[in-house]
Amino acid sequence: MSLEPVSRRTVVTSGAVLSGLALAAGWPRAHAAPATGEVLPPASGLLALWTQIADGGAVFRLAQLDPTSHPAYELANAAISADQVVSVAEVHARARSFVIAAVARSWGVPPGVCCCSGSTISHPESGRSVCYIGWTDFV
Repeated sequence: MSLEPVSRRTVVTSGAVLSGLALAAGWPRAHAAPATGEVLPPASGLLALWTQIADGGAVFRLAQLDPTSHPAYELANAAISADQVVSVAEVHARARSFVIAAVARSWGVPPGVCCCSGSTISHPESGRSVCYIGWTDFV
């Protein structure tokens, strides 16, 4: 029996799909959304943003990662309806605004005083900053 060569693209695509499925499958069980009135620690370190785009709109979920880069808890979530989804670029712009607002809320500051450069959100007055990574699923 001989093995066929596997292209780099197949390996990368398969790895990305499996990683996304593993993260997605574990997220709801271990990382529930904050209960109303629950006080969570301020955002710090690294955050993960998961965006799901479907015919019915888009859903954003933001999790605080622990020091081993596993989701510790869900910091915030939100949804937008299909009539608010104009393009993938618009969804990503809204996702970025969502992350800035969620981080600002966790720090107790208005979103307008936070700066965002690339995937780093900072609050110059306090010196706080966080980085976030994100991925998008098309459901």
